[in-house]
Amino acid sequence: MLAGPYVGFYLGYKRGSNGPNDSIFSNHKDFFLENFKKVSFGLNLGGGMEIRTSLPVKFLIEARYCPDLITTFSSENVKIKNKSFEILAGVKF
Repeated sequence: MLAGPYVGFYLGYKRGSNGPNDSIFSNHKDFFLENFKKVSFGLNLGGGMEIRTSLPVKFLIEARYCPDLITTFSSENVKIKNKSFEILAGVKF
C-alpha cells in the first residue's frame, strides 16, 4: 500500500489535428493558458505487488489513483481538477 503527496508541473501541450474546431480553440487558447496553474499538488493512493520467479529478477506491478488537491483551472463557469489512474510495471534486478 502507498499514500503520499505529489507535485505536478505543467510542461505544455501539443495539438495533433487541424480540424474545423482548431480555429475555435485558437481564439481562446491564450485565455486557457494564462489561467491554467503551472504547478499542481495532489495525493498518490495505491498499492502494488512483487512477483517472484525462478529467474534472478522479480516483476513489479502497481496501481495508483492520483487526485489533485487544488483547482488547476478556474473561470466563472468552469473549475477543473485533474484526476489520474496509473498502472505501472517493472523489473527488479
